[in-house]
Amino acid sequence: MNTTYKISVIYALCFLLSACFNAPVKKHSLADNNTEVLPKNSHNIDHIEPIKLKVSPIKNWQNTKIFVQNGDVVTIKAFGSWSPWPAMGLWSGPEGSGLWASEVGGINGSALMAKLGYKGTAISISNAQTFIAKDYGMLYLAMNDPFQSSFDNEGEMNAEVFVDRNKQLQSSNESYGSYEITSYSYDDKKQTGIISATATSDSFAVRKWLLVKIGEISSSKNVSLDARKNMAEGGAYQVLDEKIENGVLTIDFETVW
Repeated sequence: MNTTYKISVIYALCFLLSACFNAPVKKHSLADNNTEVLPKNSHNIDHIEPIKLKVSPIKNWQNTKIFVQNGDVVTIKAFGSWSPWPAMGLWSGPEGSGLWASEVGGINGSALMAKLGYKGTAISISNAQTFIAKDYGMLYLAMNDPFQSSFDNEGEMNAEVFVDRNKQLQSSNESYGSYEITSYSYDDKKQTGIISATATSDSFAVRKWLLVKIGEISSSKNVSLDARKNMAEGGAYQVLDEKIENGVLTIDFETVW
């Protein structure tokens, strides 16, 4: 063993020990947890066509553009390999390693992780995971490596997302049609949200469908009914602003107590 190799090994060991003890730990309260993990293989997904995605190891939270509704059951499967430190030969699959540095504590370093909504609580996906959504939000995926040092990561993860839609909400889609939601966010403190959908040639139909979704969201926030405010299939709300740009209809709304 030559001197250069010894130095490299010692440096690698020091880095790993430092990563283990100094990795950032993101703490979340129970109120942040908007998903409930289900036992593996507890949900039948044979009838669902998966949405296939690629997850980069050099980006932090990546918006999959998949809108998940309250009560949807989501299964994510992953395969592939990536590395947080390719120069030292540290490679893994979506399960990652408990010895490596991580962005989120409690989940293996370099493991594939997901969250519902940008402010949601991260959960480990590893090779496969199923959860039920307890809120509305866009689905995000990421590699659990310290984001500030992920610029030199390599590899790629393939993910298959199976979304079993909440049966109670399917009736609204059948009545009003179904369209593609391109973005969604909601501020619980301010009780305001923004939701966008691709506007087809019939923008009025898209608007009507989005208002139904806003009503469902408002209902999930335990918003009381108020006959003086706009309502559609759920809780009370009021539209603050709306616009169409580049074929996308966006509505700003406020849930009303």
